Amino acid sequence: MNVSESNSESLDDLLNNLRDIEQRIEESRIRGCVMFTDLSGYTAYLDRYGDVAGRRRVQSARECVSAAADRHNGRIIKGLGDGWMLLFESAQEAVLASVEMQRCVQFSQREEINPIKLKIGLDYGGILEDEDDIYGDVVNVSSRLTDLCKGDDIVISRSVFDHIDPYYQQRCSPKSEFAIRGKSNKASIYELDWRANAIPRSRGQRTEKLEIEILWNGNESRVSLRTKEDGSETLMSYETHELELETIESHSEEIQKLIRKANLQGSIGESLANLERRGKALFDLLFTAKVRQDIQKSASSYILLKLDDSCVHLPWELLHDGVDFLCCRFAVGRTVRTSQPIHELKRVPPTEKIHLLLISDPSGNLPAAAKEGEGLYDLCRHDTRVELELLRSRVTPEAVKGRLGEFDVVHYCGHADHFGDRPDESGWLMSGGNLTAKNVMELFKGATAAPLMVFNNACYGGSTEAWNKVTEHESFGFANAFLRAGCTHYIGAVSEILDPTGEDFSKYFYRHVVAG
Repeated sequence: MNVSESNSESLDDLLNNLRDIEQRIEESRIRGCVMFTDLSGYTAYLDRYGDVAGRRRVQSARECVSAAADRHNGRIIKGLGDGWMLLFESAQEAVLASVEMQRCVQFSQREEINPIKLKIGLDYGGILEDEDDIYGDVVNVSSRLTDLCKGDDIVISRSVFDHIDPYYQQRCSPKSEFAIRGKSNKASIYELDWRANAIPRSRGQRTEKLEIEILWNGNESRVSLRTKEDGSETLMSYETHELELETIESHSEEIQKLIRKANLQGSIGESLANLERRGKALFDLLFTAKVRQDIQKSASSYILLKLDDSCVHLPWELLHDGVDFLCCRFAVGRTVRTSQPIHELKRVPPTEKIHLLLISDPSGNLPAAAKEGEGLYDLCRHDTRVELELLRSRVTPEAVKGRLGEFDVVHYCGHADHFGDRPDESGWLMSGGNLTAKNVMELFKGATAAPLMVFNNACYGGSTEAWNKVTEHESFGFANAFLRAGCTHYIGAVSEILDPTGEDFSKYFYRHVVAG
C-alpha cells in the first residue's frame, strides 16, 4: 500500500465520519418556538429618569416575561442587554405567553406617562441546543422579527402562524415580506393584535353573536347553540347530555376558592394553571362535543348565555375552551330563565343625561372606598351627559331607600355581606343598619322602577346560589333581588376583592363609559 492509497482511505473514513456526525446533529435538533424580546424606548427612559428607575423598569418587565414563560412551558435562555431570548415547546404556547407578557407590561406601567414598550418576535422550527444556549435559523429569524417591531408589536413568522389556533390566526395581519440574510426567498410575516379580546371589526359592521341556551332538568341538560346576526331563525335544535352534578359543583367550588385566593393576593400567579385546568374540566362537563367544537372554531365577538335558574351560580365566564377563558375570548352576557316573580315595570333608558348615584363608604370606616368614590366623582363630574350625585360617609339605609328609584345607574363602594343560609339578609352595610335584599324587593314592588344598572363594588357583591331551590326566602341574594326588581345590568364580585383591585376596575369601567 503506497502513501496516496493510505491517504485516500483515510479521507473516505473522514467523510463517512463527517456524514455520521452531520446526521447525528440533525437527529439532535428539537422543534420549538424561539422568542426574542426587546424593550423599546429604554435608552430614552434612562436619559430622562436615571439608572435606578431604568433598572426598576427592566426588572418589572422581566418579571412579566418570566412569569408568562413559566405558565406556558417556556424558559428564558439568556438575557440580551435590555431584552431576553426564550424557548417554548410549541408556537401556540409562545403566542399565549407573548399576549400575556404584553398585557402584564402594559398594566404594570398604567400610571407611567412615558411607558417602555416590549417588542416580541417569534419563529418556529428546528433548533440546536447546546448546554445553556440554542442555535439555528430560527434564532436568527426571531431576532430579525424583533427588529421589525414598532413599539409594543408582536411579529410572528409564517411557521408560527401555521402552528397556532385559528382564533389567533384571525387576529393576525400580514405585513410586507422581508429578506433573511443567506436565503434567496423572502419570508411572510404577520403582526398579532394582542390589545383586544375580540377580533377587531370596523365601526357599523354587523357582528356575529353566539347564543347558547342551557336548560337543566335533574341530571339532564339541553344545550342549543346558534350564531345569530338578524334573529331570522325559526327553529333551534338542541342536544341532550347527562350531567355529573357532584363533579360540576366540585370544580365550581374550587374555581371560587382559586379566585378568592387570587383576589386576596392581588395576583393569580401560580394558580393560573389550576384555574385553567378546572375551567377546561367544566367546559367538557357542561357542553356537548359539538357545542365545544363550535365554540372553539368561532370567530364571534360575543356570547350570550341563556341560562336556566338552576345553573346561574356556576362560573360560566371562566370556562376554558383549551385556548383561553370564555371571558377573554368573548364579551360574555347572561340572561336567566326563572320561575320566580319579576317586577314588570322597567325604567326607560335615558335619551339625554344619565343619572348616576355614587354611594361611597356609607359606614364611614373604609378609607379606600371613600377614595374610590371621590376618584369616580372627579372622573365623571365634567361629563355633560352625566347628572351626578355622591353620597358619602355616614349614609343610612333610609337615605338610600328613598333615592334608588331616581337614578339610571347606582355605584356602591363599601362593605357588604352575603349569607348563603339567609340570603334575604345579604346587602350593603351602612351607617345605623343595612340595606338588604329583602329591602330591595320591597322597594320596587309598586310603581317605582329599579335602576338600569347596579355596580356593586364590594366583596361578595355578585354571589348567589342556584335560583331553583325550594326555600322560604324571598330572594337568593342581593344580585337576585335587583335583577328580579327590574335592573337590566348588574356587576358584582363573587368573592373577596382587594381595595386597589376594585378601584382599578371601576375606574377602568367608567373611563370607557365616559369615552363613549
